Amino acid sequence: MVAEAIIEVVSRCRKEGYALVGLSGRVADDLAWLESLLFAFGRPIHVFRRYPFWKPLAADPTRPPGRSGGIGLNSLHIDCVNAEAPPDFVCLYCVRPDPLGGGTTLLAPLDGIAQYLTVKSLATLRASVFRDGTVCDLDYVGNDINPFAVHASDGWRWRYTGRLLETGAVPTNTEGYAALLEFDRIMMSRCTGINLKAGQAVVVDQRRALHGRLPLSLGQADVPAAQRRLLLQAYSRDERR
Repeated sequence: MVAEAIIEVVSRCRKEGYALVGLSGRVADDLAWLESLLFAFGRPIHVFRRYPFWKPLAADPTRPPGRSGGIGLNSLHIDCVNAEAPPDFVCLYCVRPDPLGGGTTLLAPLDGIAQYLTVKSLATLRASVFRDGTVCDLDYVGNDINPFAVHASDGWRWRYTGRLLETGAVPTNTEGYAALLEFDRIMMSRCTGINLKAGQAVVVDQRRALHGRLPLSLGQADVPAAQRRLLLQAYSRDERR
C-alpha cells in the first residue's frame, strides 16, 4: 500500500506540477514517509548548511515579511532561482497551520505559459539581466548564476521569483519590469490556493510550477511562538534530467 500511494503521488505531481498529500499528523512517521517519497522522485539533497535536512519555516514577525519564515506575502517563485541547479522538487510539510487562518499556499503551473506572453515580453525575459540575492552556504545547487534569464535555455525553461518586482532589482520604467509584471499577472491568474492542515504536505516540481504563500493573518505577534504556523521543507534532485 505504501508503494502504491507513493506511485500515485509521483504520478499526480508529474501530471499537474504539484501534488497534495494527506498524512497521519504524527510528525516523525510522516517525515519518514515523505523521505521515501523524495527518493521516488530522485535523490534527497540537503541544501541549506545552516539548517537540518528538514528546514523549519516558522512564522517570525521580526523577519522581512516576504522572506522565508516571514509573515507577509511570499510571492510566486522557484527556490534557489539564482543557482546553477535549483532543486527539482520541493516538499512542504505542515506541522501547524496559522491558528488565525492565514498563510494560504499558492501553486501555479508553468506549462503553456509562453503562449500567453507577448513576443516582446518573451524576448525580454530571455535576456540574462535579472538578479536576486546570492548563493551562499548552499550545497547541491551549483554556483551563483546572477544575472540570469527568466525564460532560460539551460534546461530550466523558467527561473522566476516575484521578488524581482518587489526589491527594486529591476527599475520600474524598463521593458524588463513590464515583462516581469505581465508574467506575474498571468501566473497569479493560474493560481490554486491550498490551506495546508497539520499532517498535510505539498510536493512541487519546480520545473513545472511556482509556489508561494499569502500573508499570515494579522496579530501574529500576539500568538505564542510555539503556536504559530510551522512548515518543514526538504528537496529532491531528479538525476535523470
